[in-house]
Amino acid sequence: MRSKFKKFFRKAADKILLAASGIALALPAVAAETSTDMNAVTSGIVNLVMALMPVIIVIVIVKALIESFMRMT
Repeated sequence: MRSKFKKFFRKAADKILLAASGIALALPAVAAETSTDMNAVTSGIVNLVMALMPVIIVIVIVKALIESFMRMT
């Protein structure tokens, strides 16, 4: 019974951490994108992708760390 709770909380903590980090790291990137000029749409998209790149890298690293620690136990 206790191991079921441990598994549940590990999975829940993983999802909550990924969601919270995604939201916290994506807000500045979305706020930085304020271009309304149609000629600058492509540069705005490039800026948005480049701003989100660290978020993607952090999420991948955190997910890999969580999975590696879950295998250790």
